[in-house]
Order: sequence, then C-alpha cells, then structure tokens
Amino acid sequence: MLQVTPTLIRLIPTNTTVILGLSGGPDSVFLLHQLILAQQTHHFTIVAAHLDHQWHPASKAAQEFCARLCQQLQSHIDYNNTLRSKSTLATSLPASLCELCRTGDFSSGLPGEALRHAMLLPGSTDSYAGHGRSKSEAKSGRARENTPYLGILSSHSAKSELNDISKDTSAKLIFISKTISELDFQPKLTGSREDLGRQYRRYFFTQLAQQYQPARIWLAHHADDQIETVLTRFIRGSSLTGLTGMQTEAGLYVRPLLHLTKATILEYLAHHQLTYFTDPTNSSPAYLRNRLRHTAIPALQACDNRFSANVQRSIAQLQASEQFLATHTQQVLQQLLCGTKLDLTGWRALDPYLQKRVLLQWLLQAGVKFTLTEKFLQELIRFLQHANTHSQHQIGNWSVIKRAGYAEVISQTTHPSHGECRTLRQAQDKLRS
Repeated sequence: MLQVTPTLIRLIPTNTTVILGLSGGPDSVFLLHQLILAQQTHHFTIVAAHLDHQWHPASKAAQEFCARLCQQLQSHIDYNNTLRSKSTLATSLPASLCELCRTGDFSSGLPGEALRHAMLLPGSTDSYAGHGRSKSEAKSGRARENTPYLGILSSHSAKSELNDISKDTSAKLIFISKTISELDFQPKLTGSREDLGRQYRRYFFTQLAQQYQPARIWLAHHADDQIETVLTRFIRGSSLTGLTGMQTEAGLYVRPLLHLTKATILEYLAHHQLTYFTDPTNSSPAYLRNRLRHTAIPALQACDNRFSANVQRSIAQLQASEQFLATHTQQVLQQLLCGTKLDLTGWRALDPYLQKRVLLQWLLQAGVKFTLTEKFLQELIRFLQHANTHSQHQIGNWSVIKRAGYAEVISQTTHPSHGECRTLRQAQDKLRS
C-alpha cells in the first residue's frame, strides 16, 4: 500500500480546501500524489492551481501537462473511495483499475498501478516513467538533459471540460489555470524575474484561497530548496529572520515537504512510475538559485559530504533562536504599548537590535504595509530618536506621529485614538526578510 508522509497527515485540516501550487514538476506532482492518497482517509478538496508565466515556449506545454494530469485524475478517481468511470475512458483502464471501478473496494488502499495509470498521459509508456530517469538517476537526484516532454497533447476540448470542473465546488479535485496576462495585478518591479514570478504566484494563490474559504496554500518546497533559499539570502545579506529559511506553516502557506530531500522525491516517483514535467529554465545559469544548485552546492558537498545535513541542523538552531527572540520581542512590545501608542522613552532605552525588532513588530501589528529595506528602517529609527515632540513621518498611506512622548501610527482614513491602555492581540503576521 502506498504511504502518505506523517507530516502531511498532521497538517491536513478537515472539511477545507488545499490550494496546491502545481507546476507539473516532480515536487508538485509528488505532493499532488500524496494529497490524493490522503483523501482516502481525510475529507478535503484539492484545487490544483497552475500559473503560466508565459516566459518561455515550453510554458504552454507545462500547462497542458497539468491540465491533462488533473483531467485524468478527476475522470478516473472518485475520492469517496470509489472511481468515476467515463465511457470514453473506461476502455483504457487496466484490469486492476476496472475491478476497483466495479466493486469500489479500497480496503487495501489505492494500488500503485491504478494511480500510476491515472497519472500517465495518453500515448505515454513505461519508458517515459519518471521523465525518462532510471532509478539510479532518480536516487542521485541527477537530471537527464534534453529529455523529451511527456505525452503533451493539444487539449482545447479538454480545457472546456476542465472549466466546467473548476466551477463544481463539490468536486474533490479542481484544476484552475491562468496566465499572468489574465491576472488583474501590477507587481512591484524589483529587477528580478524570480521575484516577479513569486509576486504573480502569491497573488494568484491568495485570490483562490479567498474564493475557496476556508483554504490554505500548499507548496512543494523540499529540504534541498530550503538550503538553496538560506544560501541565497546569506549571499544577499539577509537578517537572522531570513536565515531561518522557509517555515512548514506560515500564515496561509503550508510547506509539508521541507523534511524530504529531492532525491527521496525522485526515487518515489521512479518507483511508482509517475510522470512529471521538467521546466527547461531549471538548468539556466541566468538564475542565482540554479547556479547554487548546479555549481556551488555540489562543490560544498564534495568538500564535506555532511554539508546538507549540517546546514539543516544549523537552520533548525537558527529557527529556535528566532522563535525565542520573536516571543521576547512581543513581550517587550506589550510592556511599551498604551493602547496602540508606543512609549518612546522605554523604546529608546532598549538595545539597538531589540529596538529594530520591536519597531517592526509594532508596525506589523498596526497593519502597516511596507517594503523592508535598511534605508527605510534607519530613517524611521532616526525620526523616533529625535527629540522634537510634534512631528510625523510618512509611510505610504500611513503616518507615524510623535506626541507627548508616544508614537502612534495613523492611517489617512482613521483618526488618532485617545482610549485607555489595553493589551493588543498577538500579531499574526511575521516578518520574513
């Protein structure tokens, strides 16, 4: 029987929606596979969300792969422990799957052959399984270059069917795909295409989470991604918070695979002969993450084969330190608050490092939207340290006003409050620089 990872089972809520970021790559296909297995024992809906960035010719092929994959799963599998059989597809089912269609008996779990067949594309064969990798290649995590894409079909007719499926809120698997040109969103231009894509995806996923409430956004980042993220942030001069990497749970986002390596995921896909799509940009040296993945990290691993394990331990230690500091920062902030006002005398007496953390937590609790830069932070600190008592500092549509030894954050649409001192709820948004 195929197994679902305990971490994933622990994170799955009941009677809710999982918005799965589905690129078609091995990691998101693995997570989709795991979620489908989990639906045998847990009641939840999967919304497989694919965003076509339209940045390279193969992006359309990736969208078609994901569409066909989800269409076949939706057509073949009834997630209330029976299988949906459509007359146009029933003749292609293997005997083991047809028997399950007839009896609906899942007492021994969903057989790997049945699920593998549902995830193979029409026209593909076992020789394509795991995108043409051998098990030894999958185990080592090596990519095979110039491998042809798998069974990608022109699915204009399938697209109309999938549009109908996406409107059916009772379905257990819903596929939704958009291009970035279809999004009503203007990203902030930072000069980084990676960051641009991340902004588009966050907007797309968040919109879906609002549509399918209650919902959370599940992403397939794994342990190797975590190391790449931390190294990237280290190179770019991140704060301690940034060096803690990605969290398994952070607000709307869930990353249940951070404990698994890429090699483990590829070995699983090869063992169960599950197909996936390889994005050609993953090998491009134009991106820092790819240069780290293909050059720097292998070199560090060659220097010491304990590199990956040691980095994971360091990340865990940094996360523990960050959690302690976050708790302490919140406690200090509560002592300095009078209503929503910050006691500047007490704040100025803090250690400079704690000053920064308290100040940022105060802004987050007030709901202020800002882009954190060193310049932004230093300007605000200088303003609050200055002795003049009646002045203000502008942050977008917000103003920080100093008055009678206190600082207060005021929106253009609100007015200063003069109520009694009270305890604020703990902020839910955490800074992740």
